[in-house]
Amino acid sequence: MPSCCIKNCDSRTYQSDSKEINFFTFPKEATIRQQWLNACGENENFKVESARICSKHFDSNSFVMKWTKPRSKETPAKELRRLKPGSVPIKMLILERKENTKEKRKNMSQNESSFEQNKKIKVNHISTRTGIPTYTKLIQFAKEKQNEIEQSMEAETVESIQDVNNMEKEAIESLEKDNLQCTRECIKNITEQNDTMKLDMNKEITNEDIPRETLLIHIRTSEKEKQLFAANQNLELKNQELNMQITQLRDEITKIRKGIQKEVKSKATDVLRKVFTPGQISALMSSTSNGVKWSSEDIMSAISLRSLSPKAYKYLRNVKKIPLPCPTTLYNWVAKFNVLPGTLKDVINIMSSIGHNLSTTEKLTVITFDDVYISNKLDIDQKHKQVYGPHKTCMFIMARGLFKKWRQPIYYNFDISMNRNVLFTVIQALYEIDYIVVAITCDMGSNNMKLWKELHIGVENGSSKNKTDIETNCFIMHPSNESLKIFFYADVPHLLKLARNNFLDSGFNIKENFVDKTCLEQLLALGNNELKICHKLSTLHLDVKGTKRQNVKLAAQIFSNTNALAIRWCGENDLLDNTQWQQTCKILQLFNDWFDIFNSNLKYSKCSTANAYGINIEEQNKIINNMNEFIMEMRVGQRKSLLQFQKGILLCNRSIQEMFAHLQAKYSSEIFDVKYILTRRLNQDILENFFSYIRSMGSGYDHPTPVEVKNRLKWYILGKHSEHVLSEQRNTEEDSSCDSLITMTDIHSPDSICVADRLPQEEDTLIDIPQVAQNANQNINSIIYEYNSLEETGEGIKKIGTS
Repeated sequence: MPSCCIKNCDSRTYQSDSKEINFFTFPKEATIRQQWLNACGENENFKVESARICSKHFDSNSFVMKWTKPRSKETPAKELRRLKPGSVPIKMLILERKENTKEKRKNMSQNESSFEQNKKIKVNHISTRTGIPTYTKLIQFAKEKQNEIEQSMEAETVESIQDVNNMEKEAIESLEKDNLQCTRECIKNITEQNDTMKLDMNKEITNEDIPRETLLIHIRTSEKEKQLFAANQNLELKNQELNMQITQLRDEITKIRKGIQKEVKSKATDVLRKVFTPGQISALMSSTSNGVKWSSEDIMSAISLRSLSPKAYKYLRNVKKIPLPCPTTLYNWVAKFNVLPGTLKDVINIMSSIGHNLSTTEKLTVITFDDVYISNKLDIDQKHKQVYGPHKTCMFIMARGLFKKWRQPIYYNFDISMNRNVLFTVIQALYEIDYIVVAITCDMGSNNMKLWKELHIGVENGSSKNKTDIETNCFIMHPSNESLKIFFYADVPHLLKLARNNFLDSGFNIKENFVDKTCLEQLLALGNNELKICHKLSTLHLDVKGTKRQNVKLAAQIFSNTNALAIRWCGENDLLDNTQWQQTCKILQLFNDWFDIFNSNLKYSKCSTANAYGINIEEQNKIINNMNEFIMEMRVGQRKSLLQFQKGILLCNRSIQEMFAHLQAKYSSEIFDVKYILTRRLNQDILENFFSYIRSMGSGYDHPTPVEVKNRLKWYILGKHSEHVLSEQRNTEEDSSCDSLITMTDIHSPDSICVADRLPQEEDTLIDIPQVAQNANQNINSIIYEYNSLEETGEGIKKIGTS
């Protein structure tokens, strides 16, 4: 540790008061260094590299205060005391040596020994006497001697105390004299040194060898040094102020950068939200390659994409670097979900837990069932070690809400037709979890007709010979509660297709009046010119063959209000040769209004007949009654009895009227009042769309094996379903207002919703967030520019809408 090299100076760095003392190294200039050595009393052989002199030996004018430069932003500048160039130590150069501890102990021991010697008592010699003393004299003599000894001891003690006091006074006086002499000598030495220094300075000033100009330069330089020193102090103060301002500006710049980053991130998120899920957006916005925690929404979207095409899923994830969960993650999510043939118990259990949050009317259920053809091959389920096949068909049962938007497959099995036991088992399983079946929908196939006959479901035959076989029931009593009714419906779109096919093929006989497609053919012939009377009618509508006979859209366009009005206008203007144009117009208008009633998807529609059943109940019941009269009077071709589609129409008309009255009486309350029914929920479109989805999952391979049916059903239940995955050539419309009742969140607990998954990484990534935002802004600007350029021509609104 450094110490001051001035003789007898006790300054050390480890002392408590060393913080106020500075230690300075010897200067490099030879003359000034020699003056420092002279002050220390050392010669040139003295090692000056490690020597230090403390600040006690310098005059106060020898110092200057300087500000240090901060090493970082967090450390502030400090003001330190520095030594001026050319300064020489002149204070406290001769110091008296202080006694060390050994000398003090030696002096104390000498004083103590002298004190002990003074305490010793000298006993006088007792002179001998002649003769023998008596006893009394001896005692008297002893007493006298004892008194003398005591007196002599007291006197000696008093003398010793006085001697000690005298010694102390002498020691104090000697010390005072020595200190006074030392101080006088120090003062004398200092005055002598000052005098010598003054003489030297005077000699230097009065020296004739030094020119006057040099002295003036020296004085000017000293003044400039003072000015520069003051200017330096001012600059240091300004530097401190500038540093403070720079720090404030940096803080403001940091805040502005954070705000810009947040704004850019929010805009990029808004752009990406149209395409990606929240988990994918967070993965794209993250600058690290750590794992991603996928939510249930991310998993459902990934399952939907994976269900459409596994190859496309791998391509997007591995090649295009789209952030997607790995296949193992998806398999882990769906591994616990079982879909064994029969009633789907896992689905029923989850529906039970979801049903606690639903009201009684929200759980009123409509079930529909149908068969789909599958591959007639053997297949093995490796997981359950079971062989399936060969099977020809697979029957599915779909449940959906009557007053709430939900749907769910609840049953499937191979090579089995619907029967009483299966139907009642499913109805009872739903009733046990408080889902009450109020309606059943199916087509009018031969197997379903056997079920209807077994359950005594039917309508009047319509012939006079078989009036004893009339079946008037349109409902059955609930197998678990006899106070509840379950109404049967034929699939209305299927009935409309059958009516169209029979009308085009054989025609209708109504009270000995025959009506066929002649008016439609003449109407089509009139529209061959540039101006078409009926733009919705074409040869495809009249020449229906093959799969087109199953197309509902073509059938609805034939039985349309447009064609009815066109035929009426042509007939009134004598443009039609057929005399039955009025009857044809009434038939088309009647089927159009009737189909609107049974195909309502909204509470209110543009046409009053297309409103939900119950909104315009008087007008709607009038149309239903007119349809009943027409069906009872009408015969197809030369037939004398009602066909199946006619019985189905009569059954639907009766069921809708009685079921609406039953629901109002049974389930209307202050909380929920049954005012209308959306009748599209009473057809089989939802099941037909499900079949289209199952087929489309195999691309061109639309006849899956039994094991593939299981796997595709699982992906369907767990994924999202969109109209974009369905074929454009399907025979039904997508019911976009109906969602799956079960989601991934219901299958997994909230603790297991997030799954860490590491994305595949490469040097080049597909998506750059700033580039995405820039491209989005460019697209918006281009659309606005194109709209402004087309606004004058009147096509701007159309263009911006398509964009």
